[in-house]
Amino acid sequence: MKYLMMILGLLFINSVVKAQTEQTITDLEVENKKCLDKGQAMLGCEQKFYGQLDSVLNVAYKNLRAGLNPTEKLALKADQLKWLALRDKAFADRKGAFASSAQDDRMIAYAEMNSIVKARVRLLIKRISINVAKALPNRAQCVEKESKPNENGDVTITRTCTYQNYRSVSIGEPDYKGRTFWSSKVYLKQNGVFVKVTNAAFFNQNGDKLLAMLNKTFNEDFMKARAEETDPDSKACYGDKTKLDWFKP
Repeated sequence: MKYLMMILGLLFINSVVKAQTEQTITDLEVENKKCLDKGQAMLGCEQKFYGQLDSVLNVAYKNLRAGLNPTEKLALKADQLKWLALRDKAFADRKGAFASSAQDDRMIAYAEMNSIVKARVRLLIKRISINVAKALPNRAQCVEKESKPNENGDVTITRTCTYQNYRSVSIGEPDYKGRTFWSSKVYLKQNGVFVKVTNAAFFNQNGDKLLAMLNKTFNEDFMKARAEETDPDSKACYGDKTKLDWFKP
């Protein structure tokens, strides 16, 4: 049963946890650089960047704290208070620049503060990553990526979920109405490499129990989707069915 639940969690996970990552900081840096490259309102660029970093800092701190035990939470709080004191001192050291009537002086001061906050955010994110890595043996890790929009503005979604030696790759492709249709492939790690396998080879244990669980999930998802559908054309596709016919291999 544990094996079956793992497989279901791997294949039917409906959301990806969105946490702060190194890419988050990189994206904000790129956005700030584009703003500065315009050569206009550069002080505003750095002020906006500081606000963004401060928000990411708060969320990263909360996310890190959520995964700690009581003793570790106390240690993190003490460490954060120590860093906040250093940050406040850095602000005080630049009091003259922040009060200057010259925008360039204030812009440089904000840029320096941004570097200080950014370093702290990266440290917290690194600690979150370490904690997640420790939990890898006990949970599936999923990553979702979107392609560049096509001429209609729609994207193809690729969702990859990995659990130990198992992996599923689901691809959601839009149709002409922008609706997403999914297809999936399954993989097993062999000699350190994930190799595509057939469903029969993948689901090779407790097939009857797994089939019953799959069909139960299919029917629940079908009924929920039909009840929530508002588009008339899409709703018509469901017909008058009150239950899906059971899938059989």
